[in-house]
Amino acid sequence: MNQKYRTYLAVVLAAVLLLAGFLVITLGTAGDAEVTITIYHTNDMHGHLEDLAYTIPLRDATPNALLVSAGDATQGTLLATATNGTAIMTLMNAAEYDVMTLGNHEFDKGAGHARELAGLAEFPVLSANTIYPNGTALLGNDGNLIIETGGKRIGFFGITTTETSGPYSQFICTDEISAAKNQTARLAEKDADLIVALVHIGNDPSSSPTSYDLAAAVPEIDLIIDGHSHTVIQDTVGNTTIVQTGAFFQNLGRINITFTADGHSIETSLIPVADLRNGTADPAYAALYANLSDMSGEGYERVIGNSATPLAANAENGTRLVRMQEMPLGDLVADSMRWYAKKTLAGTERDGLPIVAAVNGGGVRENLPAGDLTLGDAYTVLPFGNMVTLLGITPAELYAALENGVSGLPGADGRFLQVAGIRMTIDAEAVPQNRVVSVELADGGGVLDRNDTTTELVFATNSYVASGAEGYEVFAGKHPIEETTVDAVVFAEYLTVLTEAGGGSFTYAVPARIVEEEI
Repeated sequence: MNQKYRTYLAVVLAAVLLLAGFLVITLGTAGDAEVTITIYHTNDMHGHLEDLAYTIPLRDATPNALLVSAGDATQGTLLATATNGTAIMTLMNAAEYDVMTLGNHEFDKGAGHARELAGLAEFPVLSANTIYPNGTALLGNDGNLIIETGGKRIGFFGITTTETSGPYSQFICTDEISAAKNQTARLAEKDADLIVALVHIGNDPSSSPTSYDLAAAVPEIDLIIDGHSHTVIQDTVGNTTIVQTGAFFQNLGRINITFTADGHSIETSLIPVADLRNGTADPAYAALYANLSDMSGEGYERVIGNSATPLAANAENGTRLVRMQEMPLGDLVADSMRWYAKKTLAGTERDGLPIVAAVNGGGVRENLPAGDLTLGDAYTVLPFGNMVTLLGITPAELYAALENGVSGLPGADGRFLQVAGIRMTIDAEAVPQNRVVSVELADGGGVLDRNDTTTELVFATNSYVASGAEGYEVFAGKHPIEETTVDAVVFAEYLTVLTEAGGGSFTYAVPARIVEEEI
């Protein structure tokens, strides 16, 4: 039975006993008797909710159990995209979550949509530091609550990273630490037996503050359930426990909090999804997930554009040419990222800076035929759910990245970059890391100095490359200007723009962007 229903029944029973003149004792364990409360937690699921079917029976079989989310649940998969996140909220309702905090990707379509998603939840959604410019709370609540279970008062408050604010002007994310101090004091006034910060902050070295900073600055917090950085954390800072499960439902987090006469102890663990699947699936949830997925699949047949010519990434025999040479479809994907970066930065302090875009050839999977193009086609080309990520880099860092991209030639290598916004000249016969002869900005921007470590450029790529994968260590640990939305969504929008601009179809042909040095 869901906790909110247990609480409701307890209240009704208490009222009946009072009317009957009996002494009432709160349901659950009272006094100094030992009691354990279990919190199951998820974060950064990015639409991967199928395995909640196995979580439900586990939670229901655990006494005094709660299920909570640290955000970034509502985007990232075909189901999430096709329904603008509404199907994800339906599934979270079916799983009977107890509380959630907003992640930055709940704001992908703006503050209004984030509020709409929260309004669909049949459980509390918290973000204490997210406000309108006039100071009122975005979600219209106090940002905190008490959940009573096992005779204990568990206090939760929600915090969303200030990295969310990005280009949006409709709302403000205030300082995380100041908000946490305020919320902790409020929960103490409410006689919380345990204070839980349900936050979407993360521990990326580029983030400030991290969840570790939060623990050090607000030691009154007993437990931080974190998200955002897609990392696995089971750690302590002083007397504060910090946990995070990774991402994409790789693990289900489990926290056992045992209260005794001497205080409480916290034990954390992770349940890998492979182990979770050894249990029993909830049949009603599994059926709902399958039904929603089937219905949303119809959305992928929606026509989003029309190309007058085929768009190739691979040879007809299957050779992955996009991993070893410039290809039309690779150029087009890079163009979509550059277009979206321009749109995202319009009106910001970086509006007008040179924008370079690149996608790793390993991320561009299939060819596109001539004719009508569907949303499903966009996801077939870019199936991994990476986010278009904007980084501030220097020309020297761009040269380093481009050198890495061509270091595997003449062989096929997933790190090979398809580019936009530049024309690069290479010598594929030279020693690796010395193959990029020159890089010239598009639109007459001139040749970049490979030793320039001060000029700022905007680099648009996917979150995979931005993370430092495939040898792109030059980007590892960099603080993104903005992590926008799923690359396939951006690509689909761009196909629509090109089609509309072409009066119903488009022909894609661009001058070569990667050329061999003439000898």
